[in-house]
This record gives sequence, structure tokens and C-alpha cells, in this order.
Amino acid sequence: MISNDKKSMRDQLLLKRYLDATRSELFFSSAVIFVEGVAEQFIIPSIAKEVYGTNLTEQNISVVPIHSRYFDPFLEMFQDGKLEIKACAIIDGDWNEVGDDEQTTSVKNAKSLEVKGRVNVFPGTYTLEVDLFPDNVTNNKILETCFVNLGHSKSFKNLMATQANWTDELLKRIDGTIKKGRFAQELSLNLSNKFIVPQYIKDALEFIIK
Repeated sequence: MISNDKKSMRDQLLLKRYLDATRSELFFSSAVIFVEGVAEQFIIPSIAKEVYGTNLTEQNISVVPIHSRYFDPFLEMFQDGKLEIKACAIIDGDWNEVGDDEQTTSVKNAKSLEVKGRVNVFPGTYTLEVDLFPDNVTNNKILETCFVNLGHSKSFKNLMATQANWTDELLKRIDGTIKKGRFAQELSLNLSNKFIVPQYIKDALEFIIK
């Protein structure tokens, strides 16, 4: 187990390399939404636009993927006395790993850095895709459209025939057959104001837009 000093140095080095390579524009944003990966980077702005009528880019709100589950080095930048703009993190709950009444280490660490009224953390239930499509009924038509447009209509039919293990079957097709990034791009093109948005994403967008 590394010491607190070494962890701090490691986090600072990680953050510097990350910002140097990709994300220094967040310092010029009015607000920031941190997300885990590219899927959220495509989907969250589309939900904001189609469901809430808000163009995040026009509002100078950045959606920043960190390509990790650990948000604490990034949220450290937004503590009082540092970069004092509004920020939130949308993070997978991964409750299947810890149980319904528990939180993963990554969620706990992120939530320990919340700043009242300015920095909030919004954990989901499982992963983004499962939270968007938690069963074979919720947002079913949009899910079908994505599969068909991507040339996987048979895979969608087989998914709908699943009697058990919906979560595993859905992820197997999105992660394996289609690939998450491609699916996220297609979904972002087909979202409408009828899309049922998970509560934690609603809460995050309402927090950051307000």
C-alpha cells in the first residue's frame, strides 16, 4: 500500500500528464461534467439537448472523460480556494460488485470531495448502458433503432428473447458485438425528448445547468 505522500505525488503526475495531453480546456469552462469514458461523452450532451433543450457547448459546459473510475485527482482541483467553478461527476454505481446498500471505493472517494452547492457526485446503479436500458421495456424502441441501424437486428431479436440475465446479455452485445463507442455514437443520434432518463443523470444535469 502506497503512502499518502506518494499517492499525492502520483495523482499530481497523473493529472498533469492528462491535462497536458487532452483536457486543458476545462480551465476555460463555466462548469464541468466529469464522466468515465467516451460513451458518456457522446450521450450526456445529447440527453441535455434533446430532453432538456440545453446545448452544453453553447453554455460553455464541458463534458470531460477521465477514462477511469477514480475521479478524486480531478475533483481535488475544484475544492475551495482552487478552481472555484461548478463541477460534478457522473460515475458508475457498480452495485453488482458491492451490494445495493454499499458504495464502491471509487464512489466513496469521489463523494468525499463534494463541496456543498458547487461540486457534487452522482453515482448510477450499475453501468451507463444498463442504467439507460435496465430491462427489455424501458427505451426499447430507441435500443432497437440503434441495433438495426448498426446492422445487428438479429442480435436485438435474440436479446429480446432473453428470459434471464438481461444485464449480461445487453452488455455482451454492446461491449462485444457492437462496441461501446460505436453504440454510444448511434444512440446520441437517435435520442428524443421521449427518452426515459435515469434519475442520477437527471439530477446531475439539473444541478449543472441550474
